[in-house]
Amino acid sequence: MLLLLLVAGWLATIVPLGDAESDGRLPAWRRTVNGWEHPTWATAGSEIGPPALHPAVVGALEALLSLLALLAFSPSAGGDH
Repeated sequence: MLLLLLVAGWLATIVPLGDAESDGRLPAWRRTVNGWEHPTWATAGSEIGPPALHPAVVGALEALLSLLALLAFSPSAGGDH
């Protein structure tokens, strides 16, 4: 199964999908929920700032929440099961 996923991922990187332009420019118009618009939101020169939280902080909070949920709902948590 892992080999199949690796081959599919490799094929996805070499097979051209969609109608992307070869010179890398964005098309003049995009279809959005509000109709046809210029893709000013997807310009290549736009700078994205750093995230508000470091991904390691988010991961640590998720791990802590998971451990607390395991402790709270474990059979030896003090309930008469």
